[in-house]
Amino acid sequence: MLVAVLVAVLGVGAFLLWGRGHADRFDSINRMLHGQSPFNPSAVKSQTYDGVPTVGTFITQQTDGWRGRSCNATVVPSPQHNLVVTAAHCLASYDGAHGMRFVPMWHDGKEPYGSFPLIPGRTWAPTDYIRGRSGYTKERWDLDAVFIQVGRNAKGQNVQDAVGGADPIDFSAPPSNDTVMIGYPARLKYPLHCEAKSSPAFEKYQQIACNGYTGGTSGAPWFTDWNAKTDTGRLIGVLGGYMRGGTSNDLEYGTRFTPELEKLYHDAQYNVPQKSVPGLGTGAEWSKARSIDTGDFFGGRRERSDDLLARYADGSVRIYAGNREKPYGWGGGIRPGVTVQTANRTWAQAKDVTVGDFGGRGNHNDVLLLTRDGRLLVYRNVTAAHGLGRPVQLQGPNRTWAQARAMTAGAFGTSGPSHAMDQLVVVGPDGSVTQYTGIGTRNGAAALHTGVPLAGPSAKWAAVKDLTTAEVTANGSAKKHIGQGVMAAFRNGEIDMYRGTDVLTPDAVLATPGREKSHLRSLAGGTWIGLAPGGHIRDDVAMLWDNGALVMHQNSNLRGFVREFQLVAPAKPDF
Repeated sequence: MLVAVLVAVLGVGAFLLWGRGHADRFDSINRMLHGQSPFNPSAVKSQTYDGVPTVGTFITQQTDGWRGRSCNATVVPSPQHNLVVTAAHCLASYDGAHGMRFVPMWHDGKEPYGSFPLIPGRTWAPTDYIRGRSGYTKERWDLDAVFIQVGRNAKGQNVQDAVGGADPIDFSAPPSNDTVMIGYPARLKYPLHCEAKSSPAFEKYQQIACNGYTGGTSGAPWFTDWNAKTDTGRLIGVLGGYMRGGTSNDLEYGTRFTPELEKLYHDAQYNVPQKSVPGLGTGAEWSKARSIDTGDFFGGRRERSDDLLARYADGSVRIYAGNREKPYGWGGGIRPGVTVQTANRTWAQAKDVTVGDFGGRGNHNDVLLLTRDGRLLVYRNVTAAHGLGRPVQLQGPNRTWAQARAMTAGAFGTSGPSHAMDQLVVVGPDGSVTQYTGIGTRNGAAALHTGVPLAGPSAKWAAVKDLTTAEVTANGSAKKHIGQGVMAAFRNGEIDMYRGTDVLTPDAVLATPGREKSHLRSLAGGTWIGLAPGGHIRDDVAMLWDNGALVMHQNSNLRGFVREFQLVAPAKPDF
């Protein structure tokens, strides 16, 4: 009854914070309900120590100076020696997964084996668990586990080689075992070690009574047949599952490794792509896409979600409707696409595309195409039903424009869909950045005013890969939005967010440089997966990768990219 009251007062979001991934959230709700941490007199006293090489924690370093540590993971055997396992809710609720690093045997601030960054798109989580989290189906808490491939450390080592081994998984162990649990509470400098008897709980789970496992311990491994001399055992589960591990500091629940999760482990070991959302195509098809952009091409500006325009290597163009029927559903970002243009030489050789309001009269967006010879063509009032139509030329062939690096349109500094997106930010060949305002067509005549310099030549901007317009918030709340701004992806994998058109200093570095992240091909800010508080805010970000993977991040903020939903599985695991 008390839980029901809490949900009614604080909303579902508060209820979902009952896991152990984040210490402050967990502890605050415990105090709210109990006035102090619940006490279980039969709980085994846990001991602090330096830890074991195969078990570690996740550390995040954000550009605003915030450094966090949460959740635990364990190195498990794989042919590529780069696989760890943790609780699925650790990633599903994490803000800024691209900044996460796995640090084995972390203690007292030390990283004896270095750190291993998470590889974008290399996570294997149960489909039923992911769908259930967003209300698409009933949530399968018993499948609260995820396998993650991590990159190499600074020495170029894979994690299994660096720590000298991995812990085998037992997918057929009974729920009652002599169990060792190792976990990292977020507020301690050392991990905890507990030996106790595990037992069945609520049919599908297991439970153990160990004290001290407060917030931050989600994903802590459960071992049986533990050898204290070699610090090895068989992995039978992780802290998570029921109530994401429980609501008490001294009674923990765990996800059991069952045959249902064994198939997922095999897929992660051998890079078997996870399934794509039905109807969106394959990774092989999306690997031929050259860019993605956001616009309103179906139901008009008052619809609840945006649509996605994809340009392919042969010049064909497809538009994918925003999924307004299930805006909160897993994979609910877009629906199957409609071809609005078949193969076309001009589009195949295009330098860049952006979407905005360039003089078209109607309730839909216009599309601006920059051709290889420097022409600017406007396709007005584009709809899925009528296609691109015949373009109006804003500018004839131009050598300078032909060398432009990237461009994006927006109503910079404003919020919501009511403002005309008729400003254009363009990056020149030398890295200089220029803004054009009021561009478009008026009464059939071209209108391209003289640009205003925003930044002089720079090596950084000369290496820009793609631009988009987004409206990420300061902390995920619409009350602290910063208005539309420029989001820039660079060749080294860095992604920056700029307030409005102030491109001299980023408001935040959303993704730091990295080899894997350098394979991001295109990105687009919009509203797809759920509505941000306050309405139509472009704080979801779609990302297209070189291997054909298409993912969306929901409600991103200045600390990083939030929940990642895979819409299209990659054609191959590597880039």
